[in-house]
Amino acid sequence: MGRNWLRKEERFLPPLKFKLTGVDCAHPYLAERGITEKTAIEFGVGFYAGPGLMHGRLVIPIHNADGELVAYCGRSVDQTLPRYRVPSAFAKSEILFNMHRAASGRDNSVIVVEGFFDCMKVHQAGIAAVVGLMGSALYEP
Repeated sequence: MGRNWLRKEERFLPPLKFKLTGVDCAHPYLAERGITEKTAIEFGVGFYAGPGLMHGRLVIPIHNADGELVAYCGRSVDQTLPRYRVPSAFAKSEILFNMHRAASGRDNSVIVVEGFFDCMKVHQAGIAAVVGLMGSALYEP
């Protein structure tokens, strides 16, 4: 599967200059959503108790099609609003979650699901060519 169909903006998102550390991939919220610890470790998803915008949230690393880390999304694990938090400069509709894994396979097709957890669960079931939407549209508005 070639990458030439990707939008120009997705190819040129600048990679982050840092990586969050101390992420708890065994947080109970993940198991509640059907995500195994093995999958959480593979995706780098877990609870972040450190300082900053993602404090007290489940962090989900976002990579571009080349596998470069470009952002983190923070998911509330309680009733804290907003439910999902992304950095203000990140345009979530311009990238597909898990594209770097889906593009690296030999499949000529890809499964598109609604979001992060659906994507991880399908991947966990053995299908690598899966991507999740993050506010993306499947058509030109």
